[in-house]
Amino acid sequence: MFQALDLAHDEIAVAAEAARSEGQPEIANVLSLCVSNRLFGQLKLLSNIIEGLGGRTDLSEEPDSDHPMTQVGETMP
Repeated sequence: MFQALDLAHDEIAVAAEAARSEGQPEIANVLSLCVSNRLFGQLKLLSNIIEGLGGRTDLSEEPDSDHPMTQVGETMP
């Protein structure tokens, strides 16, 4: 589901750029500011749910590289 919504988000961005290049900035603004932003918010919400269930998405933040993760019972050098 996440991948399908992410693809739709990309398609909206392409359609907005096409509208802008065709001299229709009003349509581009609606697609970019309303539709795309609303869909991105839903993607973030879905990403949070997936992370809560132990998964990761393209929107998941990378683990802090300054603090390497260790296995349980393993000590840091």
